[in-house]
Amino acid sequence: MKKYLFLFFILLIAGGWIGRGTLTVTSGIGAPVVSASTFTISSPVTNGGPVGTAICTANCSSVVWSITAGNSAGNFAINSSTGAITTTANGVTNIVDLQDLFSLTVQASNGNVGSNTVAVNAYLDGSVGAGGGTAQYPGLFTDSTGSSGGIPGGNANAPYGTIPVWKVAGVNYAVGIDRNVYPTDGNLKDPGVNGANIIATLGSGNVSYSSGVVSINSAITVDGYDFSLYGYGVSVTVAGATLTNDKIITNTSSYDPINSNHAVTIKNCWIDGGTTTGIGGHGVLNLGNITTGGTITVEYSWIRNGWAESFQIGNNDTTGVHGLTVLLRYNVIENAANGWGPTSGSVHGDWIQWAVNNSSAYSTSWPSIDVEYNTWLQWVSAGSAGSTGARTQGLTFAPAAGTIGTFQLSYNTGINTSGALVSFFSTARPADVSISQSFNYNYFDFTYSAGLLGSAVTWLNSFSDGNPCCNTSPTITGNLDMVNGSAMTLNRAPPYH
Repeated sequence: MKKYLFLFFILLIAGGWIGRGTLTVTSGIGAPVVSASTFTISSPVTNGGPVGTAICTANCSSVVWSITAGNSAGNFAINSSTGAITTTANGVTNIVDLQDLFSLTVQASNGNVGSNTVAVNAYLDGSVGAGGGTAQYPGLFTDSTGSSGGIPGGNANAPYGTIPVWKVAGVNYAVGIDRNVYPTDGNLKDPGVNGANIIATLGSGNVSYSSGVVSINSAITVDGYDFSLYGYGVSVTVAGATLTNDKIITNTSSYDPINSNHAVTIKNCWIDGGTTTGIGGHGVLNLGNITTGGTITVEYSWIRNGWAESFQIGNNDTTGVHGLTVLLRYNVIENAANGWGPTSGSVHGDWIQWAVNNSSAYSTSWPSIDVEYNTWLQWVSAGSAGSTGARTQGLTFAPAAGTIGTFQLSYNTGINTSGALVSFFSTARPADVSISQSFNYNYFDFTYSAGLLGSAVTWLNSFSDGNPCCNTSPTITGNLDMVNGSAMTLNRAPPYH
């Protein structure tokens, strides 16, 4: 009996081991675990250009990668061994304007399969070239109280149900001083009393000082100066100068933070009239009376608190602007027309004022105006005339004559809060020009605005002088109200909700 029990025990053990071995063979290695990822590509798109590498976090031995959905046009390829995603020759052809968001399903296989979504941000939204630092308003779309990165004082319409799919200046990335280069304001350079330090460093032939204003007199780069230490303004007196990583806060109405009559490049600057109670000269960035050709570039800057305009160009210039191209992109621009209240209503400044004299001298050429991927905010109370308050006309483009080749106002985000006033988000009156206009994919909260893209009540309407907005039909696509997701269409009058 003992012998039989012993044999039974041996068979039982053997059977258990055999069963265990059989279970191991059946289950194999678990399915690969693939992480969801988001990658951003930049311009220009090239054949074989890098996008990013898909990530496997578990069971990753000997996986084979593939794209199984979202790539019907063949814009992307994936290395089957490494998971590296690249753009293809088709991508070079198809991703022309870098204004799209692709959702790819990426799969990893080791006999079992795992997959996840890889988003490819192909918008030229500025996020690739942005500097370091904390975004100004990371809670702009979600925070209703102003305590978690939203608009100071709160915004009753947040959180928004409809927001841009691209990365937004001041929300998804910081603008102003590049904190990778100058981690704190203490790392910025002191220009010195009466500009003594900056003159000594850059040379008296290049820089001068008079009455609170540092003048840049040659085509040099002025990088990393804290002009706010003395409330100095900056005047650019020649074409070709560059201002980068400069902090300019004036706190005076005697002069503008930046003034130039010439083409200039401004990047990663903090440009500020100083307060929200009626200080800041005429325009925070006053590029009036431009008489030279070239390109004005304003990017990645924080432009705020204007007595009148936030950004002004060409005002009353009767000499003409010849071959002038303007790039205004990736900026946060907020709180214009703070002089409205103190001047009893005589100041009605704009976020942008592009206005010229209706003069016979204007037979000029404006090859390209490109206003894209900016964040426009107005949260200072409108107030009442004779006290404090700001009332801006928004974005105003009104060159009275000349030829504009391409006018692009697209991919911008705009919000004005309860109590603030934006008369209309844009007007455009190139009355006597042949122009190609595009107003596409702007996302605005229209609740407290009188209108958008036109007169005070309609889109792209005729002006009081009887001239139509434009001589060619503008392209108007995808402009959305962030509160309810509704599309803004031609000649739509308020109320919008």
